[in-house]
Amino acid sequence: GAPVEAEGAGSETVLVVEDDAAVRSVVMRVLERRGFAVLEAPDGPEALDVLQHIHGGIDLLIADAVMPEMPGCQLIETARSRYPGLRALLISGYMADDLGSTAPYLAKPFTPSQLVRSVRAALDH
Repeated sequence: GAPVEAEGAGSETVLVVEDDAAVRSVVMRVLERRGFAVLEAPDGPEALDVLQHIHGGIDLLIADAVMPEMPGCQLIETARSRYPGLRALLISGYMADDLGSTAPYLAKPFTPSQLVRSVRAALDH
């Protein structure tokens, strides 16, 4: 495959929850290139199914703040109630203050390197 870029490289497992398939695939591609194992879900309920299936075995949950089925902060809260200590990163086109979440936050639009830095920071937090 492509050489792994050193900046922000990782081997952790990340679950990307984003209802926009185009955004989801970009995020996945960027992270896979840097060595992360990436799972995906199009919405909150499906993300919770994935988590249940793998017994919460992920290192980071990346969730879009605004999704039709369940907002990202609600998904993160629910996931953390089941898997305490789960790390999360919220992605949003809105201001962080409006989201009412304690999770670290990445504003859209973002560059691949901003994404990787935010993921690394959330994991190392």
